[in-house]
Amino acid sequence: MVNRVIILHLLVIFFAQYVTGQNPVLDNYIRQGLESNHALRQKQLSYEQSLARLEQSKSLFFPRVSLNARYSVADGGRTIDIPVDSLLNPVYNTLNFLLQEEAFPEVDAQSVPFLRSKEHETKLSLRQPVFNADIYYNYKISEQQTKVKQIGVEVYKRELISKIRKAYFNYLKTKRVLHLYKQTLELLEENLRVNRSLYDNNKVTIDAIHKAEAEISEVEQQQAEALKKQKQARAYFNFLINRKLETEIKTDTSLPSVTSAYRAEELKQKAMNQRLELDQLEKRIQLTEQVIEMHHTGGRLPSLNAAVDYGFQGTEYRFTDEYDYVLASLVLKWDLFKGFENRAEIEESKISRAMAKEKLQEVQSQIGLEVISAWYELEAAGKAVVAARKQKQSAESAYQVIRKRYEQGRANYLELKDARTAMTRAKENLIINKYDYKVKDAELRRVAGLDVISRYENPND
Repeated sequence: MVNRVIILHLLVIFFAQYVTGQNPVLDNYIRQGLESNHALRQKQLSYEQSLARLEQSKSLFFPRVSLNARYSVADGGRTIDIPVDSLLNPVYNTLNFLLQEEAFPEVDAQSVPFLRSKEHETKLSLRQPVFNADIYYNYKISEQQTKVKQIGVEVYKRELISKIRKAYFNYLKTKRVLHLYKQTLELLEENLRVNRSLYDNNKVTIDAIHKAEAEISEVEQQQAEALKKQKQARAYFNFLINRKLETEIKTDTSLPSVTSAYRAEELKQKAMNQRLELDQLEKRIQLTEQVIEMHHTGGRLPSLNAAVDYGFQGTEYRFTDEYDYVLASLVLKWDLFKGFENRAEIEESKISRAMAKEKLQEVQSQIGLEVISAWYELEAAGKAVVAARKQKQSAESAYQVIRKRYEQGRANYLELKDARTAMTRAKENLIINKYDYKVKDAELRRVAGLDVISRYENPND
């Protein structure tokens, strides 16, 4: 019951006026980040690269037509010896004897060069896969890999949204702390003026002025440290949205929270339905199943390819009917035995599938743990804000009392300084806890998968 009261109290204090849960300033920065962040752009390019590979796989289904031309000049080389003399001379001699005349002269053996002195071939070649299981399964695998890459881009978009939101809150925190030190210095300047007045009226000694001046120097050092942190926070935020690191950031301190409206178990269930990492792992499992099917089924099937060539051959470049030719063929290839290579590949793919399933179960448990942990972190942060607010109120009241006593001469400067330091620390603690609460809320939104990316990419939808 107490926890519900605390959460309701926080909702009323911080976010009651933002029923829609939107903030135009932060939403605009998130859009900028989604459009220009370098790391996201690299992932998008990797996805586009996988799309190009998918198109390459798809192109293998279509015929390929090529023009090939060759003209060669040869001299020397191997020869083919044809024993024409041994074959024909005995016959010719017999005929001459019968005819009683030298009608058939003797011939010599012939030596024909293996390479023709001049030769050309110009042809159009068409190659078309008729049936090829490897092409089909490679396409399906590439398609699945592309889906994995696409989900990876969406996963990083959600991470980037969370990073931008956290960086924005952290910047606001440093800005508020810096403003607090500015107000503290104004207060200390007033204290110094009061001390000088009291000294002029012989109510305090000169050391009170020196202590007040030393206190101002101390806070100025704290202010310098706070300024450094603000610049670092601004630089990191601008880095995320790809702007110049010194660019000023528009701020709106009234920022909504939606996760407090859910219960832990509700968020856990939402995360199981909406975390894209689970979809990515399921696609990886499907990918391994495609690989198994390719080796199990595709590896046992033959491939059949058609080839048609039309061209011209001869010793001279002439494109006439006398030299043209057509050659058509079907080529069948069937690997009957590959040394159990398929079996080993199938076993490897099955192990990969088992590993992917184990990873899926691990990530499901991990997401549940992340949601529960982030929920309790947010709950603790909410309680810390309530306690810090009470601490601030008490510290302010104590400082006002001691300051009056000091001006009346009933308290020393050490008591005033301690009271002022406690008040400043309490105010700073409240600022830190309020924005830490928002950072915890942003983390819970991330782990629960509550961010709708299309809201930032299509703001008019």
